[in-house]
Amino acid sequence: MIARLFIYIYNRISFTFAIALFTTTWSWVASFYGFFFVYATVNFRRDELLFLLAVLVICTGIAIMFHLTSYGMFHKQGYSGFFKKIRLINTYFDNKYIFSQFRNLTDKNIQDVYSAIAGLPQNNMFTALGCTGMVILSLVIIMYLNSGEFEKVFFILLGGIFASLIIGYCTFLLTEYFTGPYKMRLEQILFERSIGMEKRNLLSFKYKSIIMLMMILFSMVNLTILIWRSDKSILEIVLFICLSIITAGLLIFLMLNILNISLDTINRSTKRLASGGSGMFFPPFNDKEFITFSENYNRAAMEINEIRMDLETKISERTEELSAAYERLNKTYGQIQADLTLAKRIQKRIMPDNFKDIAGVDLLVHYYPMADIGGDIYDIIQLKPGYVRIFLADAIGHGIQAALITMIIKGEYEKVKAIEDTRELLQWLNKSFIDLYITLNAFFSCIVLDIDIENMKMRYSSAGHPDQIHVCNNVISILRHTGKLIGIKQDTRYECVQRDINELDKILLYTDGLFEQYNDRDEAFTEQNIREMIEEHSSDSIRDLNNAIIKNMKEMIGGNEKSLRDDITLIGIEIQQR
Repeated sequence: MIARLFIYIYNRISFTFAIALFTTTWSWVASFYGFFFVYATVNFRRDELLFLLAVLVICTGIAIMFHLTSYGMFHKQGYSGFFKKIRLINTYFDNKYIFSQFRNLTDKNIQDVYSAIAGLPQNNMFTALGCTGMVILSLVIIMYLNSGEFEKVFFILLGGIFASLIIGYCTFLLTEYFTGPYKMRLEQILFERSIGMEKRNLLSFKYKSIIMLMMILFSMVNLTILIWRSDKSILEIVLFICLSIITAGLLIFLMLNILNISLDTINRSTKRLASGGSGMFFPPFNDKEFITFSENYNRAAMEINEIRMDLETKISERTEELSAAYERLNKTYGQIQADLTLAKRIQKRIMPDNFKDIAGVDLLVHYYPMADIGGDIYDIIQLKPGYVRIFLADAIGHGIQAALITMIIKGEYEKVKAIEDTRELLQWLNKSFIDLYITLNAFFSCIVLDIDIENMKMRYSSAGHPDQIHVCNNVISILRHTGKLIGIKQDTRYECVQRDINELDKILLYTDGLFEQYNDRDEAFTEQNIREMIEEHSSDSIRDLNNAIIKNMKEMIGGNEKSLRDDITLIGIEIQQR
């Protein structure tokens, strides 16, 4: 309510007049306070008391009119004030000109206005004390001429000094209370322009509290004198108590509001700093404690902002670098994907997938590389009518490296695949591979299986390949390896195993990827699972058997081929009627 009334008067007349009007209002309270002090300590005749009161009212009224006039009471009529700084404030604060047009003002203009508004509490206090001093001097002279009694004049002077303390202190606090928000806004403008400002403090919050306590103590002493003087009426004592309560209440109200506004400003500043803003704290009032705090806090806030700006700059630079690196990586990745697509097409072309022309056997191949390309490779060829050769190899490793090795394997196998004896074929393949590619430190497992339909025989040689399966009359038998991995040792010897076969026999060739798959719980699909599936579906066709194994494996790992941990190749062979 007080703030709204102040703004109303400010808009209608002038800024400094509104402040002077509020501060001089308390001059009446202080004058009567001083009057009560004199009244309590000096015995006046009734006519002397009335004369003193009349002179006090007249002198106080004249002093207040002078104060109001010199502080811009006639600003709208062209007289902005007696003092230069008062005229400057009223000119730039008229219709809040300085805050609406500050971008068009020079640094010097804003600095001058800030200096005037920051010094207004002190200047208004000194003006009030000067006017009060003139009132006291007038009272002393007039009362001395009227009574000629030095004792009465002395107590009038003493009461005037007490009243002047109340007037000066209340004037300072009220002026500081009303100018604080405007001073703070000007400090923000100066800071935005990187202009330094000299902060002045006349009183600390501690000394303000001490002065207030001293005034309350003096009021209690005066009240004690009034009560002690039994000739004073109850009404006079009650009136003095009311004046004391009003004065003390005003002082406490101002002190608490100044403290509350300062703490609220600190709270807003810290929130702005925490949310990424500058977070600068400009104390609205000139208390030494808050000015000292603002200097230290603002120094820390500026350091935080500098660190934040450095971090933002570095983050921006790193973001640009990462974006450029991402573009390069994306371009490279695109090229790699194109290369992988081509490699996948090449690898697919060199592995047959159409077996309709091969008589006497029913063939089905399941091939699942762990990535786009894999380290498994197979070849199925009919060497002559009724004689089929199947080659299955698994290069050590995964991905591109293993896929490149399969290209080498394919090339070397093409040189020797016409050799009739599977044992000799593996020995020549091993020798050729080591002679040409020993520096690669690469090796692989493989199996060569021949099916002689005419003679119903099966021959195979296995170079370190996992155990394979032959199902005859629903009975499972194991095809074990007959020698070491290709690429390990130059003079490795391999054996050839021959077995009889019957119509509807089933042979399953596969790489170790089939039984080295795991689900999210690290549960494995093992060779035991494969054998259980074969036993369960031994009477089914080779196609149903193969599909059942693959389906069971996928269900175990979650049905997602992207979660494979190794390449999978499963070749199912079923002997047909001759």
